Amino acid sequence: LEPQVEPGEEEPEAEQETQYDEAKEKSRIARAYKDIENSKTDEERLTNAIRLKTFGQRINATEDIAAADSLIAELKEAGYEEVPLLGTKYVEGMTLESTFISDDSLEAGEQRITKVRSPQINKDGKIVQTAEVEVSNGPALEAEARDKAEAAPEVDKEFDPAAARAEQDL
Repeated sequence: LEPQVEPGEEEPEAEQETQYDEAKEKSRIARAYKDIENSKTDEERLTNAIRLKTFGQRINATEDIAAADSLIAELKEAGYEEVPLLGTKYVEGMTLESTFISDDSLEAGEQRITKVRSPQINKDGKIVQTAEVEVSNGPALEAEARDKAEAAPEVDKEFDPAAARAEQDL
């Protein structure tokens, strides 16, 4: 199961991932239950069930994990599934919303999905909710992006299209 991050919250660093504040996680679990109850679509219910399971796993809340698993299984029987993306290789053109960060720990040119803010959900094999992810770029891609930016032609900020057309008409 992929870790979920609440909107506006930052995920703990890898070294700190096991040091969760139990009170905060219990609050997140309560909020996830409320969000499940208020979900208007099955996609929202599945997203919130995944959040509930993730928060429950952080503090070993077995009853909450079981409740989430039950709801996830129910939705799976209805044709819904989460597409596991965390840790997978990013390929240009993937159907997802992504932000990019640099990561010197990756191989040169490597791109990996390192955070899933919202999961991709399929219904009967078709995307019904696009994932929101963070992609980490290896060092070579950062250099390549910088080189492309430096090689791009300069844009004439003073350019006036109307004046240019008038000049052509003379």
